[in-house]
Amino acid sequence: MKGMDELYQRALMAHPSDLMLNHDYAWSLTNQKRHADAIPYYRACIAIRPEVAGIWRCLGIALRETGKADESIAALEESSRRQPGHAATLVDLGISLLEAERIDDAVATLNEAIQLKPELAAAHGYLGRALQRKGQIKEALLSLEHARDLGKRDVSWPMPIETWIGECEGIRDALPTDGSLPVP
Repeated sequence: MKGMDELYQRALMAHPSDLMLNHDYAWSLTNQKRHADAIPYYRACIAIRPEVAGIWRCLGIALRETGKADESIAALEESSRRQPGHAATLVDLGISLLEAERIDDAVATLNEAIQLKPELAAAHGYLGRALQRKGQIKEALLSLEHARDLGKRDVSWPMPIETWIGECEGIRDALPTDGSLPVP
């Protein structure tokens, strides 16, 4: 990929304000899991065309992948403001909120995504994960199992859904049968 990097960098030196060139390079870096390297190019795209919601979303994802949850949330909220009702952006925002330990906000955002597009397996999966963190194990299992069923139709299934279901089942099985929470 070194040759491709050099080609892009030469082209960007000649055409630094070319939106498509900046975005193509950022996307190429993202696909190589070089999220930190992609961020400046997504930012350049935003400087060129700040109204494009999808660029804000790509920036938000790259920021999340580099551990910058708060910046990720801000970028994804901006994307959502620029394209209201975009369920996939809400899922990405919910994931970032979850990673920032803003569990209640994550639950609300993921539920909003599900209302808009109930067939989104990722929304149900990450909602299950958020509910698990809230201690709502029964609800988490229902959401995770629904995500698994929906995900069977998705060949790019990215979540460790079976692991999450196993964790919930382990917690559920450790709870007293009277429904009370165990005392540490």
